[in-house]
Amino acid sequence: MLMLIRVLKVIIPVTLLLLAGTAVSLQAQETQERQRLPIGLQLGQSIEQNLFVDELGLRLAMEKFYEGFLDIETYKLGTGDLLGISLHGNISGSLRGIRVNSQGTIIIPEIGVIEVSGMLLDEAGEHINRRIGEKLPDTEASVYLEQPRTIKIDVVGSIPHTGPQLIFAQTRLDQAIFHAFFPPATTGAGAMTPQLMLANKYPAEFIESHEFALRNITIDRRDGTRLNGDLIRYLRTGDEDANPVIQEGDIVSINRFYDYNPRVSVSGAVNRPLELEYRPDDSIERLIRMAGGTTHDAADASVRITRVTEEGLQETVLDDSASISGFNLEPNDRVIIPFDRRKRATQNV
Repeated sequence: MLMLIRVLKVIIPVTLLLLAGTAVSLQAQETQERQRLPIGLQLGQSIEQNLFVDELGLRLAMEKFYEGFLDIETYKLGTGDLLGISLHGNISGSLRGIRVNSQGTIIIPEIGVIEVSGMLLDEAGEHINRRIGEKLPDTEASVYLEQPRTIKIDVVGSIPHTGPQLIFAQTRLDQAIFHAFFPPATTGAGAMTPQLMLANKYPAEFIESHEFALRNITIDRRDGTRLNGDLIRYLRTGDEDANPVIQEGDIVSINRFYDYNPRVSVSGAVNRPLELEYRPDDSIERLIRMAGGTTHDAADASVRITRVTEEGLQETVLDDSASISGFNLEPNDRVIIPFDRRKRATQNV
């Protein structure tokens, strides 16, 4: 009897140790299985193992892109875009960080390969929705852009920092060339973040220095077309026609502005007299807008133009809207908006 008790004293702890080891092993296996599950994925029980999150794409998309940079109605998808897909209906769930691959497709397990390159976001959403509906009845999908792709351009000319630039797709000229003048404070992966792009503000002293020809920036496209950018007009008026969207492979050329370069000026009854680099498409109305508009005491529909010709100083007076809008400015013209002295009159009682 004593011997039996001693044997049991040995067997029972060993058994408990084995059971504890099994429990730990099962717990570790369960933890490992949980770690394999996709981040943030909430699906019905029937398809828990059938869908996944692209975790690499998700990590890239964690820093949400600022939507204000994008015109979703005109944005076309391409290689490198990160998409998110929300499922609702019979099946509910969320897939994040789905990357458009080099073939212009996305891959969703159990759904298949779906072509999206070159599509508008709404078009891609409808296409993805149809494909998912074929495999998952009574389930609809909403597609959104988590982060746009990056593209490469070249910035050249007589500027401080030339060479290739990586920018977000659908970035406009002002942001695309910012680091050609002001290098980022950080390097590596942090050199281009949405927060940094939001902070890309041109100092007033840089704009007013006239060191670079910022009104005659040329953009050469791969298809042989050429665009012109006018950074000064955009920064002073917000006119996006002067600040075009940059495309993959564009070559942006910026040169210095020299003392002998042609100029044009506007002065008189305007809120901010300006002397600017001349552009062939300049007009009197455009110069007035860039000068902040006319003052309260400006003469109505009256403009004087002074021009130096071979015969000497020439002055032209325009006194109606039609002649003002139809006047062709030439290099080194001076536009003067007269004051109306009667609007300046004060009365004392």
